[in-house]
Amino acid sequence: MQREISPFQPRRMTGKALERFDHYFIENEKKVTSAPPPFEILLDDEWSVPAPEFGLLPENPQSKIELAKGINEALKGRFDEVMHDIGLWSWITLRYADKVVRNAGGKWAPSSDVNYRLASEHELYKDSGIHQYRHRVWGPAYLYHLHGEASRALLSNDMTKLGEGFDAVMWYNVATRPVLQAIDLLFFDGEAGKVEGDFRPPARRPGEFRKGSIREFVEHVRQVGYAYSLHRVSPLKLIEGLSEQEFGPYLRNARKRLANGNLPEGMVPVETAA
Repeated sequence: MQREISPFQPRRMTGKALERFDHYFIENEKKVTSAPPPFEILLDDEWSVPAPEFGLLPENPQSKIELAKGINEALKGRFDEVMHDIGLWSWITLRYADKVVRNAGGKWAPSSDVNYRLASEHELYKDSGIHQYRHRVWGPAYLYHLHGEASRALLSNDMTKLGEGFDAVMWYNVATRPVLQAIDLLFFDGEAGKVEGDFRPPARRPGEFRKGSIREFVEHVRQVGYAYSLHRVSPLKLIEGLSEQEFGPYLRNARKRLANGNLPEGMVPVETAA
């Protein structure tokens, strides 16, 4: 039975809805299909139940950070409570499937099913190979929950993709506030409102310089982490020692931003450039 309700009021999928949701992404994993996700079950009381304790979700987010911020605002500070709420997250994911699943010309191309299906606490306990942060909706929302606007450099690319920088900081467990501020300072172009350097580094020949990507900066950060706490270190300390030959354009971006006082969210102003 259909009711007059906001299409952006969060709901929770029922058991049979979860089965249908999971089946779609498992069946179409890494395929191109003309069958869209089962949007028709979103507002049907047979398939989901209202979650009136939450606010409205964003109607038409145009970036990962806009989506992540909107979800956190709708959850009203209760992210930790619903972190493993599969019914809720599956419904939210289906609500934005047109944003987070590649589609064009009536064709849909889901990637790995775990990018849309949230694992249960039991599954996470049994299988350390499940990387929850790769979920295309839960992952960005989780990072924003932790660091707010300081996470923008890692939430600025294609909504259907994870992002090399995002994957690197989460995989190596270095997603601290100073690390995110350093990435923002180096790689975020404030004038264009986009991030640079978010690519998979090509294989290098012996003696060849790195290309200066976010992922390679994370490798540098890991080395710094042996000497300093990545929770307390200054973002400027993190970019010390970077090679001009490898990270030149990004270092120049950082110096320009420092000189203009265009700092990442929460970063304390400094008098001198890096």
